[in-house]
Amino acid sequence: MSKKGMSTVQVNEAESPSSSPMAEKQEYIGYTDIPSSWAGRKKLRVLIPTCAFYFLFTFLTTVTVPTFQQLQEVYKASYAQINYSVAIPALSLAISPLFWTPFADIYGRRIVCIAGCALAFGASIGSALVKTYAGYMVLRFLQGWGAGPASTVGLQMLQDIYSELERGEKIGYWTAAIDLGLLFGPLLGGFAAIPSYVWPAWLTAILFGILLISITTLMPETAHSAYIDGFSTSFLNFKSIPRSQKTRLWTTTVNCFRMFAYPRVCLPVMFYCWTWSVTLNDLCRSID
Repeated sequence: MSKKGMSTVQVNEAESPSSSPMAEKQEYIGYTDIPSSWAGRKKLRVLIPTCAFYFLFTFLTTVTVPTFQQLQEVYKASYAQINYSVAIPALSLAISPLFWTPFADIYGRRIVCIAGCALAFGASIGSALVKTYAGYMVLRFLQGWGAGPASTVGLQMLQDIYSELERGEKIGYWTAAIDLGLLFGPLLGGFAAIPSYVWPAWLTAILFGILLISITTLMPETAHSAYIDGFSTSFLNFKSIPRSQKTRLWTTTVNCFRMFAYPRVCLPVMFYCWTWSVTLNDLCRSID
């Protein structure tokens, strides 16, 4: 090949868009305030609330376990019926990320976390005040629904701000948070239940209230596309962020079910869900 031909090939390769994973990051080189370039302290304003949210993700399901006997008396329900107060929010936690994730792609991560935390906060207050079994179960479902963004949206935020070299450690903290919530739920709930059976619900409401204030006042938006094209997010952003036009509300659900076509994905997920449910059921029975 002649020198002229070689130079033409090199020019064409340089002008063609890259197909590597780094291609997306190249779009933001001209923007100095993108989340991945933030200082460590600013990233902590995302990491700490995200881990705290994921801690409450499982904390809310088990914190009421020590009060099962009192709940049976108050609501005049059987042990099996009260046991559903753990299963119902767990079911909600499993389904709700399919609802929250598309909104996080369209409107940004921060507003979705605020909305979810506010819902969980209100439902926690309601669960402490409600007088009927049916109302209690509805509010327990809403608690789980509000905590849903802690899983998928929380992971999105960590991917937004940390590079691949940093991400493993930070996701380790985030993963530990969900396990600690499952561990400390019955422990702290037992102490809170000493004065009254409603105090585990009030404790959950207090923790969600503190987290809601922290997210609203301290946590910045992390979606990269919110920092381009002169777009600026407001304190409570209800505008779609740039380059979110391709996101549809049903995209996450469709992609989720498509993944079950791969045995390497669906079998480990089903096995994990089964072992988690059996372990949680044994824990509830041992505490009761």
